[in-house]
Amino acid sequence: MMGKFCGMLCMIFIFAWGMHGDTIFTKKAIKSGALDMTFPKFLCLSPREKEQSSDAVPPPPKGFLSSLKRFSPEKNKSHENKSETSALFSEVILDHHTMISPSEQKKNKEIKILMLLWRGETDAERGFIEELSALDYKTLITAINVDCSPKYLKQVLYNELHPEDYDYIYTFGTLASLITTEWANDVTPVIFNVVSYPVQTGLIARNEGHNGGNLSGVATSAPMSVQISNAKAIFPIKHLIVLINPKEQNCFDSFEALQEVAKSADITLSRVDMSDENEIVTKLSEIKEEKHLSDGAIYVTSSSFFTENGKLIFDYGRSEKIPIIAEQMDMVVHGALMGTAAYYESSGRMAAKILDMNYNFNVPIAAIPVQFPEFFCSINKDTAKILGIKADGLGFKIHWVEDENKNGADSSQCQ
Repeated sequence: MMGKFCGMLCMIFIFAWGMHGDTIFTKKAIKSGALDMTFPKFLCLSPREKEQSSDAVPPPPKGFLSSLKRFSPEKNKSHENKSETSALFSEVILDHHTMISPSEQKKNKEIKILMLLWRGETDAERGFIEELSALDYKTLITAINVDCSPKYLKQVLYNELHPEDYDYIYTFGTLASLITTEWANDVTPVIFNVVSYPVQTGLIARNEGHNGGNLSGVATSAPMSVQISNAKAIFPIKHLIVLINPKEQNCFDSFEALQEVAKSADITLSRVDMSDENEIVTKLSEIKEEKHLSDGAIYVTSSSFFTENGKLIFDYGRSEKIPIIAEQMDMVVHGALMGTAAYYESSGRMAAKILDMNYNFNVPIAAIPVQFPEFFCSINKDTAKILGIKADGLGFKIHWVEDENKNGADSSQCQ
């Protein structure tokens, strides 16, 4: 009886914490710049940097890592002992405020976090670190940028690192999370972020918690039915050309979800695979000949490949006046017409709260439900103007977004 009572209290607490974690980001928060923190030392590795390395230290990355030292070792250099590995993987120390709550004495201990960056710094990492700071955590972070290379990620994990050396492991994206979870082997809790379909890709067994592994995280894809419903309210859609990166499983999951929704929405689908930046122009030229484009649109699935090469795709949509629906908010900022998506900063803060639930309140990671940030129906103001789309009288709020060089989203212009 006592066990059941404690279990009920635990579930009530998790629910209350999840409700408390809802965050509305203001215009100022969305446009915030570098973190107001001190980073004494830092190491960021990427295979692309290794190929371009020389005796000179490469320039620092932008954003919250801008003041930190970067190190690019020789390519494929092996490290046979722990002292060499320690020299290779330098760490970031975040100095936070003195503890103010007697009930949170555990936070006086320095927490070691391995942060695996799939494509360098994003707002997700900024939100994660800012939230840990707001929660008064003292952390020691090792951040490694694998530059979208699963081969390099495996090389670093299996040849240079040991999961037991860290208290938590933070991962970005589906593929990095799958690889890292297998390597960690439940030894260290994994907190994944920016994963579209954690259940469908086999990362976890269920979203509701008690997923059977030593991990939890944040899923960042809005329900497909909501994405398509919002898009159809803004412009007519009879056909969708779906761009897929065949190297990423979540792209196939998106296409499968689209197939289900398309049946009831009276939409036909065609699929175009892209995974090489050199073939983008050719594939776009083929799309131009599609007979359905007069009453159709392009749908871009969630993939780092499309994020990195998005400008070429979105500029094409503007020039040909073809609506482009995107699964990620940063794609809308880069020129896609619209998308129903979440801000990375919000998902990063939720990932930090998962850590807090486990560390400060002793809730097992596997028992913490997957978190879903708030999703916004966002439209790129500049693209909408070019395509002559006005999104008036829809009955729901529109989050107007400006191009990246115009400082991103403006939440003050919601309808």
